[in-house]
Amino acid sequence: MGSLDESKRQLYQRQIMSQAAEKRTDHLNLVYRERILPKMEFIYSGLGELCESLNQPENVIVANYFIEGLGRLENLVQSDYQLSADSLIETNEIFLNYRCLSEGELNVYVEGKKNVDMYIEMLKENKLKFKGKIVKDDTDFVTGAKFIISRYVPVSFNFKVDEQNGSIELRIRNYDNLGEACLQFSPESITEDFMKNLAEYIARKNKGFFSLDLPEIERRRIRAKVLYEQQQRAAELEAADKMGADNEPRKKGFFTRLIGR
Repeated sequence: MGSLDESKRQLYQRQIMSQAAEKRTDHLNLVYRERILPKMEFIYSGLGELCESLNQPENVIVANYFIEGLGRLENLVQSDYQLSADSLIETNEIFLNYRCLSEGELNVYVEGKKNVDMYIEMLKENKLKFKGKIVKDDTDFVTGAKFIISRYVPVSFNFKVDEQNGSIELRIRNYDNLGEACLQFSPESITEDFMKNLAEYIARKNKGFFSLDLPEIERRRIRAKVLYEQQQRAAELEAADKMGADNEPRKKGFFTRLIGR
């Protein structure tokens, strides 16, 4: 009987946990539809207007990059702004892509096999266009490589819904330097002022917009929100456990021993 009772208890506990999980899913869906989705639509609309404006030939924006160990890519002109989304009905991701381009090439020599491998990986990861010629010594050992790098840098802004944390994630690649930066924003922080500053940032009129202070404020806000939701979740589970214990059919021998009656 003990084994049967334990099986019933575990089954009941799983049912309670399943109900709590369903409630959390419903809550997250509600947060997405009421707080996050309108902001994603707002972002898409704003970026659409921005792309239309920046794609006009009179809007010339110049970018400069310094690639440590390789040199500078200067006077690259931003162009070909393209906006897309995974869905225009239930938007979870928004992609803004453009390129920084100019004529000519950067010719560099990298010494040492480890450095060669590192730079090849870095150039590929950031989708730069390049050609390389390996240099070997008399023993067929790689001593370096000659790189011809196009004056071309692809830039991307990727907004993505983080439904579990009730936030919007922004990944920026190759804006100021090669590589990716990841920021988190609460839906409430996506305002008209935010979009105005973002537009100026993309146009390189407000390069300090995403300073260390802003992301840190947002990270603290999100951490506090996540902690609050975790506490709520723990309270729900505790209540579910208590309800399960209170509603479970009483087993006379067990409860008699437990309360000493």
